[in-house]
Amino acid sequence: MVVLSEVENAQNAARHAERIHAASTESIAITEHDLQITISIGVSIFPDNGQDADALIACADAAMYHAKENGRNTYQFFMPGMKTPHPALQRL
Repeated sequence: MVVLSEVENAQNAARHAERIHAASTESIAITEHDLQITISIGVSIFPDNGQDADALIACADAAMYHAKENGRNTYQFFMPGMKTPHPALQRL
């Protein structure tokens, strides 16, 4: 999990997600093996997607699973209607 406290808008959050994603594309050498990983990132924004850490984490988690379901190795912003088990988000 990465918490960005000084992000002014969704475009800045997208830039950070793209930087994290780009950093993950480099191979990792472990003994005789070069490992390539992929990541799926879920992004939630305060206060639009929740008023507390639990709600924001649940939204980011739902967005991450949406990214996984739609091709993996990308990032997705939380959108109302994405399934999340957090009870505080039933109103979204």
